Amino acid sequence: MNWGKGIILVYVLFVAGIAYLVYGATHTTFELVEENYYEKELAFQSQINWTKNAIDQKMKIDIQEVGSKIQISVVSKDSNTNADFTSASVWFYNAMDKSKDQHLELGDAIEGHWIVDGDFPQGHFEVKVRWNNTSKDTFFAVTEFIKK
Repeated sequence: MNWGKGIILVYVLFVAGIAYLVYGATHTTFELVEENYYEKELAFQSQINWTKNAIDQKMKIDIQEVGSKIQISVVSKDSNTNADFTSASVWFYNAMDKSKDQHLELGDAIEGHWIVDGDFPQGHFEVKVRWNNTSKDTFFAVTEFIKK
């Protein structure tokens, strides 16, 4: 191979590589986790306070798959017992695909447990739980992998 053919080959490969990158960039979808992210950012101090409440109460979230259902438990770190709480909101965020995101409103907990019966696809989810007892709102986030 002579120099002329080598230079032309390198130039053609370079142009093909740039064309591939441009094509890939124009066909990539960019989605926001939250539609109204600005309002949520302004209210972020409330979430910080709710997280502090969870730390002060020494509570943690335990998420387990039980058959086709997901069990969410609020557990005290000190006594390793469940506590009774009233309503909860649960968000399942999938960073790779917004269509897999789910938001559920749960009623009263039974012995610190909520059983979620949903159609959860396999994937890596960030689970955010905001629960309420008689005195304080509390928030906790944990990253979980739904195996199904």
